[in-house]
Amino acid sequence: MRSTSDPSSWWQALRADSVPWLLDDERPNLLWRVLLELVERPIDSVAVRRARGGASAAAPVAEILAHLLPDGTWPAEGGAAPPVDDETGLQAAVFLGADPEDPRLQALADRLLDRSFRPANTAPCETARALQALARLGWPKDLRFQERLAWLAEEAPASRTGGWRCRQRGHAGADSGCAVTAVAVLGLLAEMGRTRDRGLLERASEALLEDHLWIGREPPDGWFEPGHPNLTRTDWVEALWALARARVSYDRRLHGALLKLQNAQDETGRWRMEAGSARTAGLPRAEAAGKPSRWVTLHALVALKAYAVPAGLPRLFPEA
Repeated sequence: MRSTSDPSSWWQALRADSVPWLLDDERPNLLWRVLLELVERPIDSVAVRRARGGASAAAPVAEILAHLLPDGTWPAEGGAAPPVDDETGLQAAVFLGADPEDPRLQALADRLLDRSFRPANTAPCETARALQALARLGWPKDLRFQERLAWLAEEAPASRTGGWRCRQRGHAGADSGCAVTAVAVLGLLAEMGRTRDRGLLERASEALLEDHLWIGREPPDGWFEPGHPNLTRTDWVEALWALARARVSYDRRLHGALLKLQNAQDETGRWRMEAGSARTAGLPRAEAAGKPSRWVTLHALVALKAYAVPAGLPRLFPEA
């Protein structure tokens, strides 16, 4: 039985209702993202602002930011290196739902943007991920942000897809284009809202639709195994989430990936974390690999909400 054509009937593609599991007051860093992305509460709504205000004090964000000073620096401990580097610490905290108004993160963002930008030494995926985090922190109008975004827009496309070349050997996409860059570009454009660049949107979405969302080929090294937070990697669930968040219209090339997404849920309507969530040294583990993940489930639900009905996914939700 197919779901109806009513967009509000997308939940019929689920095996069970997992939304209450995500609406957890004990996890304000997750809660405000669920309210914003899935429930579609306005960014300035009371509920979103309340949850967001407590996000930086909740685990694992609090652990990441524990040593971050008010000036946005990480002090060395006993003469050793800081517990985490600037880029990794900022991105991990932001992608795990830190409060964007946290003054420590704002100071760190300012310091990162102040660094000299040398395109010859920069991988597109690194720049795109940094801009994705900075966009959520509210920096898109800054000239330093715009300089880096303009470079991404002008970066020579991969030969076949128009996406971005992968500069990291051994990673999936080295021949067909960098999936990490495409996902991060869609993520930062979603944060920018109406000010987003239409050309960048089409370039990033086409790169994913053409190369990275099919079922028949498995990339090496678990590159597309669902995980969170994704920094210098991505996964196919995050890719579907990024397309949905950027409001890319349904395309028939999404159908196989959406069926795979629907079938990957368990009987409680939850999706598992397949990749380790803290493979980068210095980061606390947010969720355990092999277990149901609230973050992966959020990504999956956002994608199904956008695409289950136009894709005509079968009804799985119990009649009762």
